[in-house]
Amino acid sequence: MTTYILKNIDREGPGLIAEYLKEKGKSFQVIEPDALVDFTLPSDLEALIILGGPASANDQTEDMVHKIDIAREAMNQNLKVLGICLGMQIMTKAKEGKVVPLGKTERAFRDSEGNWNPLYLLDQGQDNPLFSNISNTIPVFHLHGETIVPNEQIQWLGQGADCQYQALSFGEKAYGFQCHLELTLDMLKAWLTEDPDLVDLDHDQIIKDYLSVEEVYRTQCFCLLDNFFNHI
Repeated sequence: MTTYILKNIDREGPGLIAEYLKEKGKSFQVIEPDALVDFTLPSDLEALIILGGPASANDQTEDMVHKIDIAREAMNQNLKVLGICLGMQIMTKAKEGKVVPLGKTERAFRDSEGNWNPLYLLDQGQDNPLFSNISNTIPVFHLHGETIVPNEQIQWLGQGADCQYQALSFGEKAYGFQCHLELTLDMLKAWLTEDPDLVDLDHDQIIKDYLSVEEVYRTQCFCLLDNFFNHI
């Protein structure tokens, strides 16, 4: 069985997710952005992971419609699906939820007041098996200007300071995060130079913030992935 990872832009790769899969000896394949239009759910799929990117799930392009259809098909088949940032918004659209402007752009590790902006688990998040043995407060990186409006098919699991809907469940085996849990230091350095929403920030401070939480960041991500692959 193989985990298929869908990239939406070259710079937003699987990061810690790939490191986890390699460490556990799990088969995985990364589907590059230019190959997504031809992607269909394979018969050997263990899990589908949809990464982030600068596009909007509201885009009416053939590419975006196809990705929403893929997410819908996987969830309808009760397969394991994990969405990160744009990936979560694609899953939301697949479940007939809404994607709307946040009113601001969340960027890096801190909120608009300069305070740390972690993911806070709600009671229902703390009780969910995806978060077994994970702290109720999780350091995460933010990079988005849209948020979602859930419906009865979507359960709210965790929130942040500036954006309520940071962690969601779309069913027993499908989860999404508005924030980034997969970030490595190399990815962060690339984003800081390539992403237009980050170029004007204090890069030294962001890297310092990352290094201060790097160990727990990796540990929490690996624990969450263990739960995702083995306990749901």
